[in-house]
Amino acid sequence: MIRRVAVGLVLLVGLVAAPGAGAATLPSGFQDETAFEFTQPGAEQPTTFKFAPDGRTFVALKGGKIVVFPAGSGPGATPEIFANLAKETYDNGDHGLLGLALDPEFDSGRPYVYALYTYNHVLGAPAGEMPRWPSVGSGPTEFEGDECTAGENKCLVSGRLVRLTAEGNHAQPSAGAPEETVLLEGWCQQSTTHSIGDLAFGPEGALFASGGEGAAFTVADYGQFENLCGDPVGTIGAPLTPPSAEGGSLRSQSFLRPGGEVLLSGTVVRVDPDSGEGWPGNPFAADANANKRRIVAAGLRNPFRFALSARLGQLFVNNVGAGQDEEIDRFAIGSGQVYNSGWPCYEGLEPNGQFKSVGLVACERLYNAPGSTSPPFFHYSHFAPVAPGDPCPAFNGSAISGSAFYEGTSYPATYDDALFFADSVRGCIYAMLAEEDGEPDPLAVVPVLTEGSSYPGVDLEQGPEGSIYYATLYGNAINRIAYDPGAPTARLKADRLWGETPLTVQFEAGESSGPPGDSLEYEWDLDGDGTFGPATPDPTESETYGAATNVTAAVRVKDLDSGKSSVDRLNLYPGDSPPQVEISAPAPGLTWGVGQTINFAGSAKAMGGTGPSIPPAGLYWKTRLLHCPFTPEDCHEHPIQVFPGIASSHIEAPDHDYPSYINFILTATDERGLSAEASVKIAARPVSVQLRSNPPGIELVAGTKTLRTPSDLLVIENSPTTMIAPATAEVGGYSYTFQGWSDGGARVHTVTGSSPAAYTATYSGGPPAGGDNGGGGSSNGGGKPPPTYKPPKIQKRPQKKTTSRTAKFVFKGEAGLRYRCKIDNRKFASCRSPRTYRRLAIGKHAFRVYAVDAAGSRLSATTTFSWKIVEP
Repeated sequence: MIRRVAVGLVLLVGLVAAPGAGAATLPSGFQDETAFEFTQPGAEQPTTFKFAPDGRTFVALKGGKIVVFPAGSGPGATPEIFANLAKETYDNGDHGLLGLALDPEFDSGRPYVYALYTYNHVLGAPAGEMPRWPSVGSGPTEFEGDECTAGENKCLVSGRLVRLTAEGNHAQPSAGAPEETVLLEGWCQQSTTHSIGDLAFGPEGALFASGGEGAAFTVADYGQFENLCGDPVGTIGAPLTPPSAEGGSLRSQSFLRPGGEVLLSGTVVRVDPDSGEGWPGNPFAADANANKRRIVAAGLRNPFRFALSARLGQLFVNNVGAGQDEEIDRFAIGSGQVYNSGWPCYEGLEPNGQFKSVGLVACERLYNAPGSTSPPFFHYSHFAPVAPGDPCPAFNGSAISGSAFYEGTSYPATYDDALFFADSVRGCIYAMLAEEDGEPDPLAVVPVLTEGSSYPGVDLEQGPEGSIYYATLYGNAINRIAYDPGAPTARLKADRLWGETPLTVQFEAGESSGPPGDSLEYEWDLDGDGTFGPATPDPTESETYGAATNVTAAVRVKDLDSGKSSVDRLNLYPGDSPPQVEISAPAPGLTWGVGQTINFAGSAKAMGGTGPSIPPAGLYWKTRLLHCPFTPEDCHEHPIQVFPGIASSHIEAPDHDYPSYINFILTATDERGLSAEASVKIAARPVSVQLRSNPPGIELVAGTKTLRTPSDLLVIENSPTTMIAPATAEVGGYSYTFQGWSDGGARVHTVTGSSPAAYTATYSGGPPAGGDNGGGGSSNGGGKPPPTYKPPKIQKRPQKKTTSRTAKFVFKGEAGLRYRCKIDNRKFASCRSPRTYRRLAIGKHAFRVYAVDAAGSRLSATTTFSWKIVEP
């Protein structure tokens, strides 16, 4: 079956706008403008950027290039390649060139550019074994779009921090390639995500760098996937087992290992920018272990971006969450101790239920040491608003991304010292407004940019003139959030952008806007010579083009009250038509399982199919994993791999939660730069898993799901699913002890199913023989009701009637006990005193707490407090 799509066909049924025009919504007086865009082959997916003191802008591209825009560049400028690190960079999934920094003395004797990328190399392997994994790119995209040929969770790579020296707009060369001073290699990474992250300089001159834990994200990964990073307690190639396992996500706690290698995975490091060694004054500056000397924060899942405030002397880390919370972790620069966010033993404020159920010694060390981890400074739950009144969609997922402090003077005073941060999956950018003392206030978060598209905000930076800029990963652009209440915003549309000559085009600028009540005029440059005609109040115009030559038409919209203006442009292709794109494989009806080889192929012909075939150099494939938990339309994306300059190839289907889809997108570009796109979305094959327990009513873990039995779920065929049964459980007031699984597996074990299956966890215990077993469980005559302790006493709480939307509870029980809390209709979860709830809704609320033992069995009755939040 063949799928044919030409993007240009939409021109026949309505007006077409400039790319990105009108996409985002901002508060009154703000404008969303394109600052830089990338249109050249091999210049896709900007990940991060930095502004140089001399006006240049350096941009890192995911595939491995660093490009530079000259001072004064605008949206139509073409950047120069500063350095091509594609051969060294592993570009697959979330991996790539992700971190960039300029030396604080860049313009005064230290013209250094620092890059942080996923290194296509295995730690400890000979240098000649780089690149470890092959690339599919060619020509301008050579070494980009790297392939994982070993299978899910088996393509081992690492991370690398290097320093380049700028000589004009190019990096100083060595043997025909950019000369790299290697400062640091580490961050063992086994999965396709949670790679390296951000770079920034502190006020003391140290260089901060972050990196994820490089573990699987579809299960509680403790090292069960062959332990390729060689974590304790075990050997490379042998899966680790509880309770001693310290692999997978637990690499983020490696600095606490009683023995064994300390890794940089899941940490923030502070190093000397000349040597890569740990900075003097770091918490473990005198330690014998070099990596431990570097670490200033740990227990992080994916610290993708961070904002460093020299004014506050603090680092604010955007830590991408798993199934529950996105969080911002805050710690003081030079605090003297390692900040530990607690991942994977904690997520957000609570113990991570899945890892707690595994029963790991590494987590028990944290659970038994109050104060060893720190709660997030700010967090928000998946599928819930980031802040009250947040209009951004929460139904397709969350991923906190870029952040930057606003320290300019061009925005309203409300935004002074605000912390701007983005959630790229939601497509929105927020501002955490500052309190009077200049500290960002977690209770004062407001949306700034909504209805964004193309994965906005993967990086945020403040520009030299004071505006906040953001990168769009899939939009191939850097945008500016400008504020000028007197300025209009130009919006240009046309009824066609291409067609046979003579080509008559109708232009429409009526969606341009200005301050309320102001009058607008329009000046037109329709032949692209840069000269605008006389002003007219009419927002429409037409032009006939006779030559088959590209033209950039423009409108300048003037506000008659303020005298300010705004320009918008459209590229026209008279005498051309978009390519006809055909995807011959995969067929839309194909389904897939994890690890399955999926072939894809396509072609294109210029001039809507009547012209010559477009050579492979004009083809560009993108593959995306779509996770759609509710409907096929409500999805969030994960990059899989790009395939530049080829007509056909294949991928190995990745693992993820069900339901998921793989989207194959083929873009074809003709010699004049006119593009068209075709896509095919194919669904994963589900396998039914039945979870049962004896007695029923016990919470079991399967993959990323925690479900109370009896429950059924669907997983993707051949997905490795880790099954976890708690060692002990309580049902109907009686305690039970795990005895075994129906498939003979250990209490924590991994299964891979290609067909429906049922798994039953059997427990012993319950009431005495002949008594009520409280839920149909087995009875061995040895069970007894749990001992009774006095219920915990609430020592501090809100007033019974209050306007505060924050509630703090301090409670205390008998010595040595632990607690489970909940608010309103949420589930009980492990908690500690004090317990704080923020951003509560107006209305009635109830807080409940009871005591448990180390195994989680109830020891007391529940203490309850109810109160009401009213309008201020």
